[in-house]
Parts: sequence; C-alpha cells; structure tokens
Amino acid sequence: MKKKPLPRRMKRKIKKMLGIQPEPKPSVYVNMTAENLGISYEEALAKMNEVREKYGVPFSTYVAKHYEQCQTDEEIEAKIKAQKRRNNRELKKLCNVTGWTKEEAKKETERIHEKFHISVKKYYSQELYLLSDEEIEAKLQENKEKRKAELQSMIEMSGWSEAKLKAHMKYAWTKYGIDAVDFRLIKAWRFTREELGELSSVSTTRMLAKKYNHGKGPAILANKLAFDRTYGDLIQRKFWCNDELATYENFCEFLDGLDEFIVKPLDLFQARGVHKVKVPEDKKAMYDDYMSKPKILLEEVIRQHSDINAIYDKSVNTVRIVTLLKDDVCHILCAFMRIGKGGSVVDNMVAGGMIAGVDEVTGIVNTGGIDSDGNYHLVHPDTGTAIKGFQIPNFEMVKEIAENSIRKDPGVNYVGWDIAVCQDKAVIIEGNTLPGLMAYQMPYLQEDPIEPKLYKFKPYL
Repeated sequence: MKKKPLPRRMKRKIKKMLGIQPEPKPSVYVNMTAENLGISYEEALAKMNEVREKYGVPFSTYVAKHYEQCQTDEEIEAKIKAQKRRNNRELKKLCNVTGWTKEEAKKETERIHEKFHISVKKYYSQELYLLSDEEIEAKLQENKEKRKAELQSMIEMSGWSEAKLKAHMKYAWTKYGIDAVDFRLIKAWRFTREELGELSSVSTTRMLAKKYNHGKGPAILANKLAFDRTYGDLIQRKFWCNDELATYENFCEFLDGLDEFIVKPLDLFQARGVHKVKVPEDKKAMYDDYMSKPKILLEEVIRQHSDINAIYDKSVNTVRIVTLLKDDVCHILCAFMRIGKGGSVVDNMVAGGMIAGVDEVTGIVNTGGIDSDGNYHLVHPDTGTAIKGFQIPNFEMVKEIAENSIRKDPGVNYVGWDIAVCQDKAVIIEGNTLPGLMAYQMPYLQEDPIEPKLYKFKPYL
C-alpha cells in the first residue's frame, strides 16, 4: 500500500528539529523591482531592504507606489509626506460625514486600525463608522468568506493551483493596479504577464492624469459642490447645499417647481448614499433636518431621453466620454455606457449597474453589458431591451458638451465626463480624472475575439 506523504507543516517541523534551514522563497515584489530597474534580484533586495529599514516602507507598498523611481532620500521622503497628506484628507472627509473633531476621528481610526487593521480610507469609504465593532467584525468575516469563495471559483475556472493564482493576482495588482475584483471580472488568468501589459488599467489612467492634469482643476472635479458651481452652465440643473451659504429662502427657491430631487452626500463616492426624495408639504421641517446633517448636495432630477428609458428607467443611464485635450485638439479616446438594473436609482457598476462599450464615433453600443458579478447581458435583464446595437440618441450633442467641458479649465486636459442624454440636449453629471479604463475594457474582454484596449491610449502616454 502506497504511503501517504507527510503534510507540508510536518515536514517543516522535522527540518526545524534537525536544524535544517529552508531556502527563502523568492519574493514576487523583489522580482518585479529587479525587472523594472534591470538589475539582479540581490541588488533589488538590498535596495528595498534599505528603504524598509530606514522608512518602514513594506515591499508591497514599495512596488505598488513605485518607490523604485525615487533616486534620492529627498524623493522618498516627499513621497511619504504626500501619502500622509492623502491620509489627512481622508481623515477630514471622515470628520465631515460624522461630525467628529479631528482628534476624535484620529483616535477612533487608530483604535480601529489596531483592532481590525483597517485603513482610514477603507473605514471612511465603506461607511464602517456607522457600524459597531461587532458589526464590523461580522462584515469583515463575511467579506473574508466571500473572497474565499471567489478564489475557489477562480481556481476551478482557471485550473490553476491556489499558490499560482495568488502569485498572478499579486503581480497584476502591484504592476498594473488590477485589483482582485477586476482580476476576477476579466478572468486575468487567461493572460500571461506580457499580455497583461496590453490591457488598459489603473496604471494607464494614472499616467495620463499625471501627464495632462495640474493645478486646482482636479480638486474641483472631485468636489461635487465645487463642480456644480464651476460647471453650472454645463450641468444645466438646479442644486442646493446645506453649507454656510444655505438659507431657508434659497432652499425654497431650489424646491420651487420640483416634485422630487436627488440627494448626494458630499464626502462619499461610488454613488454611496445617493437617493431620490419627494418634496414634502412641510418644507421648513425638511430644511431644519438637512441643516443638522453632514454636508449634502441636492440636485434637480434629470429627465433622460425616452429611448434610454426603454432600456431601464429607474436610473439616469449615463454615457462616459473620455476626452484628452492636446495641442488645442480634443481627442475622444473612448466611450462607454453605464446602465442601472435591479431597482437601483444609480447606474454605477459598484452599486449593481452594468457597463457596455460604445463606439466613440457613432454612439452605437457595440458590446453587451457586464455587471459586478461578471454576468454578461446582451439584453437588459429587467426590461428585455437589447443593449448591444443600441444607438445612443443625440450623440453629437454628447460629444459636443464633452469637448466644451474639457476646454473649461486649462489645467484639466484628461477627464472622463459622465453625460446624461435628454430629449433635446445632453448635460454633464460629473467629471472623473481617473475615468476607469479597466472598466471600459471589461465588456470587450467578454467578446470573441477579446480585444485589449491599451493601444488606444499608448500614443498619449
């Protein structure tokens, strides 16, 4: 009878008892640094160890944040300071949505980090501050089980071992910014490391944003209220905020003639907290309630084109046009359509919507829609309306308003504009300086043959 092999853990224990030291496994992060710099593994390891010992930068951060590009200690220190500034901005946003003082927010986030290893950004962006410690623990456990199930599903689909799959995921994330969710949706195990380099990714959009955007413009685009005030002639709808300029009189002016409106929390993103509200009889009570809450933006509801309503009418289904202004010429790099489903009032993919590719010249949707579960729909699952082949109405207006928007601020030359198509016009919803080039590419990777999209952006990098 064939003997059962000893478990790996038992083999390690025996080797330890015998004084046999195992050979250290090569680090994927060190290998990537060596590859990026064209140096040996040993040289890369020494370089990374020096930064880790001196500044406390772990290998994963070293690669993900491109510390290998720093030539001097001053550049490394500048990068660390920039990260601290970003953390402070996240802390400020947390204060805005909770009403906490900076000291209270800092104390609480430090406690949460020590207990759950959760960053300020994750704590704030996922609204974990609304939960008790027990609820956070349960949510983390639920997420852990979900990731485990997704990993097992990917192992079964790919036929790879867990170790091999995890190594490929780690490479995709640190080299190209392809996170675990995107990795699963695009079935990244189908691509070699060289082929991953032909995909448009987070790294692509970051390089474009860094090259073409500067000044205060990107910060205005990231702030919902500042955006509405700056681009008011292009958004073409009424809005109101419960800030220091708010009065009961201008609140009533905003509500005048409206039956309902959209509420957007100012310091949340990915459509979190966005909802629709009916105008009540007691306007003063609503005003007092809003003035007691964290900063919110109220906007007039957009009435979209009847043809788009036929696809799905519970959300405004926007077209994202990615524009780049170079040498005074507006280049439309790509376009995709975002479509709500399942009763959601927003079209954001993270909130349950879908993304479908669009021909940026004709405005014809040339793929099906992919959702956050990886399902690919040629027709809308709620309405049965065809997605692939749909002609976006007023598409020339869509392109025109995108060009007018990119020419608004000379410091902003690379933006993805979310545009709503109405019966007789197109209006801007918002602008994104990191407009989701991986998301744009996803539906094309479900088609046969698949089509990586980096080639569309390479000429501008």
